[in-house]
Amino acid sequence: MVAEHELSVLGIDGRPAFHIWAFSRLNPLIMMGVFLGDMVFSEGLLPCPRGERWGYVDSKGKERIPSRYLSARPFSGGLAAVAVLDAGSGKIRVGFIDRNGVWMIAPRFNMAEDFSGGLARVKVDDEDYAYVDRRGDWVWKPSK
Repeated sequence: MVAEHELSVLGIDGRPAFHIWAFSRLNPLIMMGVFLGDMVFSEGLLPCPRGERWGYVDSKGKERIPSRYLSARPFSGGLAAVAVLDAGSGKIRVGFIDRNGVWMIAPRFNMAEDFSGGLARVKVDDEDYAYVDRRGDWVWKPSK
């Protein structure tokens, strides 16, 4: 069964600015919690579900980065963590895109947090957490 959700994005005046339709095969309550937790305007863009994929819209609801990601985080420091399916391994991998949707750090992590102070905490497979800079270089390498 596919659940259909209409989400309203409120403007600064508290009134609906635009609506988003999202579809999911998962429990609607779980999906709403995920959507509401990840949908935050940052750096002028909003991570937004369109169907079963995520992309980014501007404050008018116009799509700025196409919906092609399994999940998408808000932008921080000019980059946003997004997840895709790695065709080779069949695993979900996370990398970072810029505001044009261009990969700045290839998807190689299985978890990534937002950038803060020029660093992002990431995790690769069964290794410990590590930190990368905005180029994707290790600042603190993972260990087992």
